[in-house]
Amino acid sequence: MVDKSYLQNPSYSALLSLDNGMSTGSGFCFNNDNDIYLVTAKHVLFTKENTMRCQVLNATFQNLKGGQQNAEIWEIDIATAKLHYSPNADIALIIIGKKNGNNIEFSACVTKVQAGNFDLLQLEITKSRRLEEIGVVNTVYLMGYPTSLLFSEISASIPLFRKGIIAGFDIQNNVFVVDCPAYYGNSGSPILEECEDGQFRFCGVASRYIPFVVEWRNPREPSISNTEYFNSGYSICTPVDELTKLIELSKQG
Repeated sequence: MVDKSYLQNPSYSALLSLDNGMSTGSGFCFNNDNDIYLVTAKHVLFTKENTMRCQVLNATFQNLKGGQQNAEIWEIDIATAKLHYSPNADIALIIIGKKNGNNIEFSACVTKVQAGNFDLLQLEITKSRRLEEIGVVNTVYLMGYPTSLLFSEISASIPLFRKGIIAGFDIQNNVFVVDCPAYYGNSGSPILEECEDGQFRFCGVASRYIPFVVEWRNPREPSISNTEYFNSGYSICTPVDELTKLIELSKQG
């Protein structure tokens, strides 16, 4: 039987708010041998100089129909958090605690501000797929919080799916490309692959969109130009391989 729980209950995906909304991103709750992590793209939490972007991080988890008032909200004190990032890949994690039955025993850095009215789902290492296993043109789903979109009649804080395909691989840089647009706020979203057996498996993390570049030049003054960047509809993703490497690195201290 095909397990569609990752599509029916996307409560593993989190809206990340840095210092009360100074900036936002997406992340997700991940279970590896009952160790619980909050995972996102490295650039959501760190500058190019590897300086932390915030002091307090809020992670808000929702199911599809519960709404913000029924969300689960964690507040994470960055000063005391065990936070790790990859030296080479666009991925970072925070150690949240341990799974105990259906509950999580939180680390001291985490305060549950609001309990959700649903069972919070975690993506699992046992339901993931490495880069070498990913199938080109397989259907993929991106689940996150594109807070940069201009919403008029619905809340900007709801989780949204995007659907695309595995478009290709950049083996040299150890990333893959999906034909699925990502927007500001989507960075750190999990990528789910619909595999050949019909099962849904976690395969990577959304890093950034690939821009389509248009350059205009003044025919009378060639030195005068204007460059515009548009979303090409393709996005670069970090494979799950980099997450497993980072987890092993975190266990070393």
